[in-house]
Amino acid sequence: MAAQILAVIIFIVMFGLIIWDHIERHIVSLGCGLLTLVLVFGVCMHSEVAAAETLSLRSFMVPNFWFQTEAAAESSSGINWADSFYCRYDADGGGHGACGIFPVAVPDNRQGGTL
Repeated sequence: MAAQILAVIIFIVMFGLIIWDHIERHIVSLGCGLLTLVLVFGVCMHSEVAAAETLSLRSFMVPNFWFQTEAAAESSSGINWADSFYCRYDADGGGHGACGIFPVAVPDNRQGGTL
């Protein structure tokens, strides 16, 4: 029960820090993830097996995680690198401007263009 309560407290603190926006989100996420591993899995649960299962490190070694086969293209298994690349460059929500990835197809609406 203590592990569950501590995990919820860490999540609420992480959520608050991300909303507060004075610390970079990736630092907050990594720090709270580390706190979860150490405090919840290490101190409260005393279970290295649960931590390893949660991290799922074995799945990184399976080629199907990194590359999709033609048969699995319509399922949601593995990383879709095309979507990852698109989301990386579409993080601002549109309007890529003159130096963006699609400067002609997606005009910058801050410069009077229409979407």
